Amino acid sequence: MAVKDKVLARWIQTQLESSDGYETDELAAMRKNALDSYYGRARGDEVLGRSDAQSNDVADMVEAIVSQLLPSLQGGSIVEFEADGDEDVDQAQLESDIVNAVVIDHNNGYTMFQESLRDALLLRNGWTKAYLDKKIKVDSQSFEDQPAEALAGIVMQFNQMPGTVAELRNIKDNGDNIDASIKITRTTKEVKVVSVDPTLMRWTRNYDSLFLDEIPFLAERWFPTRTELLQRGYTKSKVMAAKAFTDNVDLDNRGRARTSQQDYSAQEPSMDRVDAYWCFYAYDSDGDGIAESHRILYLADSKAENAILENEVVTFIPYATGTPFLQPHQLNGLGVWDKLHHVEDIKTDATRQWLDNLKAANNARIAINIRTVDGDDAVNSRPGGVIRVDGPPGNEVLPIPVVDVGPSALALLEYQDKVRTERVGASVDLNTGSGQLSRASEASVDRQLGAREQMAAMMSRTLAETLIRQTYVLTHRGMREWLDDEVSARVRGEFAKSNPKQWPERQRVKVKSGLSVGERNARRNSMEGVLALVEKLSLAGFDNVLVSTEGYYSAVLDWARASQIDNAERYFLNPQTDESKKAANDKAEKAEKDLSIQMQIAAQAATAEQQAQALANAIKKYESDLDDAYNYWKSTLDAEVKMVIAGTTSAQAEQLQLVGEIASNDATERTSEGAT
Repeated sequence: MAVKDKVLARWIQTQLESSDGYETDELAAMRKNALDSYYGRARGDEVLGRSDAQSNDVADMVEAIVSQLLPSLQGGSIVEFEADGDEDVDQAQLESDIVNAVVIDHNNGYTMFQESLRDALLLRNGWTKAYLDKKIKVDSQSFEDQPAEALAGIVMQFNQMPGTVAELRNIKDNGDNIDASIKITRTTKEVKVVSVDPTLMRWTRNYDSLFLDEIPFLAERWFPTRTELLQRGYTKSKVMAAKAFTDNVDLDNRGRARTSQQDYSAQEPSMDRVDAYWCFYAYDSDGDGIAESHRILYLADSKAENAILENEVVTFIPYATGTPFLQPHQLNGLGVWDKLHHVEDIKTDATRQWLDNLKAANNARIAINIRTVDGDDAVNSRPGGVIRVDGPPGNEVLPIPVVDVGPSALALLEYQDKVRTERVGASVDLNTGSGQLSRASEASVDRQLGAREQMAAMMSRTLAETLIRQTYVLTHRGMREWLDDEVSARVRGEFAKSNPKQWPERQRVKVKSGLSVGERNARRNSMEGVLALVEKLSLAGFDNVLVSTEGYYSAVLDWARASQIDNAERYFLNPQTDESKKAANDKAEKAEKDLSIQMQIAAQAATAEQQAQALANAIKKYESDLDDAYNYWKSTLDAEVKMVIAGTTSAQAEQLQLVGEIASNDATERTSEGAT
């Protein structure tokens, strides 16, 4: 059985009145005090004629911590969704890149997160929300004396475009042709991610978790004009019956200190603002005994029967929150003001007393003889002023000494600075000149990290694992539920498209932000070691064995992010891009071609070497045959000479000579054949 709006309005009002942060409860008062401290507003304890100086420790510490946290939001993807298996790695990476582009690029995430981080540091919790921004734009084009078929074709082309509906209107038949206009309705959907002012948030008192999936009641206060509500299509009678919200005093009492100076009064009813709440309330609306989460737009200052403008069942609550200092089992954490407001009070009091002491020392009180001292001169404490006396000055004027409290005040201030450092970290100290000089070398960074940056690192990591992590998870979920068509984003140097409707639910998230300056330097040094090792292994022949091109690319990007280089993808090509793959293929083909040429050259060289060796052998044989011929001739002639000497007949000599010539000719022919 459905719950009537009148009953539901009473339930919501009860939830609001008992929620944390509503009107003048303790949390609302804390928010106002913290904002007053941050903006240096008058404390209310000033005394006329005394120093009204204030210590700004809370504001200084917030700014110092933010300056250390913001670098963790620079340089590449902040969050990555983890894959469910080897086959899911590429898809998980694609989703991570697209969601990161939506949060950081499309929604100016750097500014959005900076606002939320400041809120968390000052007001205990920072808040973000995601919502679907749906816009409808209507255009019209007129055509005269055109064929009906041509206009029908134009309408068909428009209707094929995503989110576009076209129709022919005002048709006038001219016989063969027609006059007509085409009405073109374009609907665009975009997921918006914004920071929410914590002073607007209300939730179930004492809810015990920073994760909002199971929260029974959550509300965001809103001050729309009647025109805004009517443009959204809400019932006119209910909108116009709502009480206009113009009481600035009441607004300030409700703890909304940031806008206490705004004037919500209007000149005419359509621009009146009304007090409204976007409520996420779990109750059983269908009678099955199980509560469903509903999104309800509730008008606070309306009669119960007119208070509900919208009521629909939702599958998740699109808000995320985070805090720098966790309080176990509570949604509400602690902020810098909670840690430092006592330090700020003491330093303010000490500074005021020191300044009063200096003023008293420069304008010391004196005791005078009123009968012999000019009264006007005595009360005029201008520097170098003359006091006229009738008699010896030492007898007529007696200075009353002022004790200098400067050393004691300075010691107290320095002690409170030490207390401040112990409670919230040394962020302010690290932003001073001496603190920055101490970080000049890598060695000093490592030494300072443990002692001086631990607190900032802890706060950064806590905010990353709560606020930033949840923001990405709810953005991913919102895109899956709200978007019907493919989304496009430029990731890793090229455009990628994907349909969020086909994405699986992902809760396993790796947060890559949350590193302080010292941690980033240490990580950068580690990544430089990884790059050197990968390069060494690659040169040693372990490509695609222990190291890969993709792994080297990831290591380079991690090093660039740790070095705070924005959009490192601009400088390095992703090995998975078509351009990189084509270059790799061209390089492999060129290497193969070069190897083939080298092999041909080597074969030709081997053939030439064989031919040279054969020629050398032939020459060697030729030389040997020549030696044989020479030796033979020499021995024959020697024998002939001996025979002549011994008296051999001429006939015998002629016979020996003939034999020698025949042998010599044979040897010469053999030598010539060998050389050939």
